[in-house]
Amino acid sequence: MPKDATPPSSPARADSGPSRGRAPCWPRPTTPGERAKPSLHACPRTPTCWWPSASEPATSSTPCWADATCASSSSSHASRCSTPPSLRRPCPSSACAASRSPIASRISWRCCNSPTVPGSAFTSQRTRAWRAPIRSSCARSRPGSDAPRIFSTSTGAPFASGPGPGPTRPSRTPGRPWADATIENTRPALDLPPVGLLKGSLAGAPAVVCAAGPSLTKQLPWLARNREKVVVLAIGQSLAALEAAGIRPDLVQMIETQDVSHQLTAVQALAEQTLVLSVQAHPKLYQLPVARRIVGWDRSNPIGTWLATLSGEPRTLRTGGSVAVSAVYLAAFLGAPRVLLIGQDLAFTGGERYAKDSVYGGMGVEEDPDGQIFYTNLKTKADLFDRPTPERELAPGTLRVEGWDGGEVLTDRNYASFREAYRSVGAQLAGEGCEGLNCTEGGARIPGLEHLPFAAALASLPEAPVRARERIDEALSRAQPAEPGRVDEAIRKVRVELEGTRRLAARCRARCTDALRRSGSTVEVGRLRRVQKVEKELRKRVSRLPMLEFLMQQELQELVASSLRGPELGERNRIERSAQLSLAVEGAVDRLDPLLQTLFASD
Repeated sequence: MPKDATPPSSPARADSGPSRGRAPCWPRPTTPGERAKPSLHACPRTPTCWWPSASEPATSSTPCWADATCASSSSSHASRCSTPPSLRRPCPSSACAASRSPIASRISWRCCNSPTVPGSAFTSQRTRAWRAPIRSSCARSRPGSDAPRIFSTSTGAPFASGPGPGPTRPSRTPGRPWADATIENTRPALDLPPVGLLKGSLAGAPAVVCAAGPSLTKQLPWLARNREKVVVLAIGQSLAALEAAGIRPDLVQMIETQDVSHQLTAVQALAEQTLVLSVQAHPKLYQLPVARRIVGWDRSNPIGTWLATLSGEPRTLRTGGSVAVSAVYLAAFLGAPRVLLIGQDLAFTGGERYAKDSVYGGMGVEEDPDGQIFYTNLKTKADLFDRPTPERELAPGTLRVEGWDGGEVLTDRNYASFREAYRSVGAQLAGEGCEGLNCTEGGARIPGLEHLPFAAALASLPEAPVRARERIDEALSRAQPAEPGRVDEAIRKVRVELEGTRRLAARCRARCTDALRRSGSTVEVGRLRRVQKVEKELRKRVSRLPMLEFLMQQELQELVASSLRGPELGERNRIERSAQLSLAVEGAVDRLDPLLQTLFASD
């Protein structure tokens, strides 16, 4: 080991003045629990986290998270450091990069101890004052760490802790990021029939959307007796309950980016089901042994809409904030003049959270004598996700809203937000000539929808069978494979555009580096203008590639947040943000171009 390399167990190095020579590259251990050893030749493409010294003034501190000291390794990020060597410091929490965390090999890797925006290359004096006490305790990725952990109430993912203005965003959510899932699903999705073929295929046929709320149980006998009069759409959570009632849905909608394949694997008739899969759904959902899969090109996903055009079927599907809302949109897309919604309680009806025979049936809510609300039987769901969870815990953010029958019902903030989202859903359905009816007969009253008992709604429907499966089969029989030549030509043009964008981003980064290294506390006007000119051109190029911008969502959000946190900083800060934008663009190109090359290699 070089004598000037600092071992991971020496966090004091960060405050010991300017570093000399090379700082170590921290590879991940090869076995669980193994302590990483510094090495200059074993870089696993892991950007090392650099921090400024707490003793340096804010104007000259520029933390670098791209390791330029790994020049002797095979790291593709070795030349992307825009920080002068005298300002670099090794991250005291080197166990982050040394751990087996899967985020360590990503270009947007960040240390969970950062009190500012994760991955950001900017800092300010007010955050540095409280950073030192938490530097050496990484609660996110150090194996066996006993540092305090703060969990998000919405996702259960750990936040970084510290006495600062608030927790940072979690390093990783339990679900697979939808951009990554879209990329992984691209090849299988192009081989599937697109949902656009079903546009208007069931015109005139009323549809029933089955959510998984507690009131679903009492409505299923009515649905079973009137099965042939309606198109039945289910979601993964409600499929088991429908099977228990002897009902096979015509379509099952799945949009989840988490691995929720367990929602379907317990269904005995899984091989008879037809799934409508969002292009950003978890890849394991594409591997389920079902009768048929249909890819739902999501109009809010730029990569998906572009691929839909290449497939020859550009019609895309609107999705909502929940899978049940997405199923309502699917029903309208099929041409249903009326959509009857059941099991959409959006509240804790009768102390239950899900329908009796659904995959999460048994989870409940109870109120103590002192008025505190608790979730119960949590392991019913947590065990399926292999997530450590207590059997009972306090329910945060509970409130009471107007019920289906006019009284008050208990709900939480998540359900309440979905309830409010239906205001726009109802308006959109009406604009498409579709009537939305809430026939749940329980739970919360949903604004934007008409409320009608399920039996009365069914009685008003025509008696003639809708022949949903036959019409779906007929529509899907028109599926045509994408033209290889057309696809290859489109890919070639995009790759040429990506290469030009990569070169422009590198030029922008080089100008930022030059401006920072040649200036003192302020940046020369001429250099600042040159940076602004090339950055403007870079932004235009990115705007012409929506799929590239889609892959940069996280980095762009971090840049915006950083700008809001430090608007008082001057020219140097703007240059640093330009450099970070360039890095984000290069990273997005590095992710997208290999995908295109692998799937459609025309070279």
